[in-house]
Amino acid sequence: MLEYSIDIPPIFTASVFVHPNARLLLQDYSERSRILTGIALPSYLEKLAKKYPPVITSHQVELLSGFLESHHQSAVINILEKYEVLWEDLIKGVRCPSCNQYAMKRNRMRWECPHCGTRSQKAHLRALYELALLMDNRITNRMAREFLSLDSTNAMQKIFARAGIYKSGISKNASYSIDLIKWRKNR
Repeated sequence: MLEYSIDIPPIFTASVFVHPNARLLLQDYSERSRILTGIALPSYLEKLAKKYPPVITSHQVELLSGFLESHHQSAVINILEKYEVLWEDLIKGVRCPSCNQYAMKRNRMRWECPHCGTRSQKAHLRALYELALLMDNRITNRMAREFLSLDSTNAMQKIFARAGIYKSGISKNASYSIDLIKWRKNR
């Protein structure tokens, strides 16, 4: 960041457990002051702000933000390989937003849950986002159909098109990718 004449601000790490029922029992852990509950986070940040006054101006924060956004590169990690998870072991299907069952079926451009009767036109989007994260953001039509429990190649292509998912390649070599940053912001 020296080429942009911005001093690098100090970086602090902490783990925050946000579940309201989380209990932390860490008497003998030397770094326990950096493991927090959600309730403790504001006071932790206030202490840091008092101890370390800002080293960059708000204008520099804007420059830094722009720099980070324009130079962002998604990590290329094969999650399944890294954690030795088999494709067959994944829970597949579209999860119902009401009852959380992975059983929704596509019927005339919408998803219906056979358990609770919930209907949704967008229930599949979360599954596609998760699939993209698992597969290094390279999804094939066949892979998506298996993951969403769909039979029709044409229906899957239409779903990709309506969801704004980008296609690269042609025919059987085609793959699809998602703008993960945009999707993360919109979900």
